[in-house]
Parts: sequence; C-alpha cells; structure tokens
Amino acid sequence: MTTDVSLERLLEKINDSISNQSSIESETEEESHKKCPHNFGYLANLTKNTSIPEECLLCSRVVECIVGS
Repeated sequence: MTTDVSLERLLEKINDSISNQSSIESETEEESHKKCPHNFGYLANLTKNTSIPEECLLCSRVVECIVGS
C-alpha cells in the first residue's frame, strides 16, 4: 500500500516517531531487515514524485533508509 506524503508530513511523522521512541521496543538490525518488504536504502533511490509506502513511514529505520546507509 502506498500513499502520497509530502516531505513536510514525512518529517512530522519522523519527529513523532523519535519522540515516542522510548516507548517502543528496539528490534535487532537483522529482524528489521527481515521484516522490510523492500531492500534497505529503497527510500534513498526513490524519484521525487514517487509515493512512499506506508510501511516505510512506520519503520523505525526510515531515516537510515532515506540516507541510504
């Protein structure tokens, strides 16, 4: 499922996620990669007008994926 989200809204969601991070259990890096339906770094390679999948917006590693680590 994909949704059109502006960069501003994405940053809002990231900030909310960071604010609530202490209440979320941490996953190991391996578990996180197993759950990802896309390759890690997927968001770094999206073109400007491509929709960002909803599961990416909810992912605890969204920032790392955008940067393409």
